[in-house]
Amino acid sequence: MYYSAFENCTGLESAYVKANWTQNGKLPAYFFKNCTSLSVLQLGGGISGLDTQSLEGDSALQAVITDSASFPAGSYTIMNTSTLSGYCSENTYSQNRLQYHFDIETNTLSFTGSGDMTGYENGQQPWQKFTGAVNKVDFSTTDGKTSLSTTAFQGRDKIEEVDFTNIYAVGYGTFAECYALKNAHFDSELSQIWNYAFANDTSLEQVTFLDGSDALVIHDHAFNNCTGTTYWLNLPSNTSVIEANAFFGTGFNYVTCTASSCTVGADAFGNATANQYARFLGKSSNSNFYNFVKNGRNSGYSWWYYCIDEDHVCTSETVEPTCTTQGYDTYHCTNCDFEQTSNYTDALGHIYSYTGSSGMNINYECTRCGDTTLSLNAIEAKDLFEGAISSVAGNQKFLQTDYDGRVDLNNDGVINAKDFYMLNTIANAVDLTNRKTTINTSTTYQTIEGFGASAAWWAQDVGQW
Repeated sequence: MYYSAFENCTGLESAYVKANWTQNGKLPAYFFKNCTSLSVLQLGGGISGLDTQSLEGDSALQAVITDSASFPAGSYTIMNTSTLSGYCSENTYSQNRLQYHFDIETNTLSFTGSGDMTGYENGQQPWQKFTGAVNKVDFSTTDGKTSLSTTAFQGRDKIEEVDFTNIYAVGYGTFAECYALKNAHFDSELSQIWNYAFANDTSLEQVTFLDGSDALVIHDHAFNNCTGTTYWLNLPSNTSVIEANAFFGTGFNYVTCTASSCTVGADAFGNATANQYARFLGKSSNSNFYNFVKNGRNSGYSWWYYCIDEDHVCTSETVEPTCTTQGYDTYHCTNCDFEQTSNYTDALGHIYSYTGSSGMNINYECTRCGDTTLSLNAIEAKDLFEGAISSVAGNQKFLQTDYDGRVDLNNDGVINAKDFYMLNTIANAVDLTNRKTTINTSTTYQTIEGFGASAAWWAQDVGQW
């Protein structure tokens, strides 16, 4: 390897230098100079020294992993390769206690065996010095149920992926402030997620669960302020308790819970401004969840709850039509916010009754609803007169076909000359005093060659008096 091979590589976070990459058992001069993000360096066997400024300016370097007893000391911690593995539980649920293993080549911290992880003081975990090089935490090779202790990985902002196979409990703050963690997928063993377990994991996008047999409790603030989460959250059928603020500050818009019943604490979902849009889907029997959603809606959230698979229990109500609105049947589920309307009927329309006139305006009152704002110009009413005369065979000659009273100014149910006379009178109620009319004699509107009259036009015949 050449001198200055990685000098000024400020994005380099971890490195493994094998023995055959060096000369004279030393790390070449300026090899990692000013690698300001380098936190963990592992050296192969036979590398026992440093050449000129090999690690100069590596301000983030926490650990140098080497089996050399003569490697020079520095601001970093020198760790033997034996410390890359070790037991981390006092008990087991299988044949072997829980054991950790760090592989710098894959940047993976993996675990085998099973048991309840030892409760270390924060910063005293055996993997503390090299977690700056850990991108993945893997429990897939455990062989029995396992719990994770308080703050075990808190603040490890390089962890992007965790495999939670066989994890039945995640401790207080275990993965809090792991800002690079993107997904959390749990299997059927899970029964406890303790307070603040994933709080402030702002890159977390998805959280998924499998149905389990033990009651699942998600404690307060467990996923608080995981602002990168969006869309679907599917809670398993064994969900028993979701404590206060458990998902407060998340962005889940569609939350499904298949549990028959569960307890939901105050502000388990939501945000500081109460402006969240969300739809909740659950069992019709889960009244606690439904009540939580209704309380949120009363606080200003756009929240609605619906029964899974449309398992509704509905009541029906008939809304009768009015003069101006349709009638319909409405169906509402007593266990969710589902509502449907059908069987629409037409609005009834007003039944007009003449009450008087103002100038050329005819005033009415609806005999059905009492509306007194109805008004019609007399000229318009005269245009309606002909259409109001019945033309149906067998009907009384002058009954209105679709009676609404607009031209029955006598309010007697018969359209006749009396009504027409009143319309004419109102229509002609124009004061012509001092009015001037100009006639253009050059324009011909109509030519009458003759006019005859007979008793057919006598009023008693037209009006049937």
